[in-house]
Amino acid sequence: MIGKLKDRIEILNKTESIGDAGEATDTWSLSVTVWAWVRQIYPSFAIDDGNRKNEKHYDIIIRKNQNIDITSKIRYNGQYMRVDSFAEVDNIEEFYIIKCAQSINELVSVN
Repeated sequence: MIGKLKDRIEILNKTESIGDAGEATDTWSLSVTVWAWVRQIYPSFAIDDGNRKNEKHYDIIIRKNQNIDITSKIRYNGQYMRVDSFAEVDNIEEFYIIKCAQSINELVSVN
């Protein structure tokens, strides 16, 4: 498994702050950069209620890391992905498989 971890990903976590006008603003900060195995799942788009969504779906395998949770985002090759789920890999306790989606239209503010 370790030999397949050849991609670098960044795990980002959200910080909510209050702006000058009192509005809540979400910003994302880099928590950690890790080695991963990134695989795009086909098809390269999603269907929701019969409508095509501009999303690509990925499976990402990493060593277990305390910096990731369901609210995290992943940055890979300059693109941002939301974490849909993560679990241990086939009962191998030291690895996670992360199910992610990359929205083509998503904007992310990063510190």
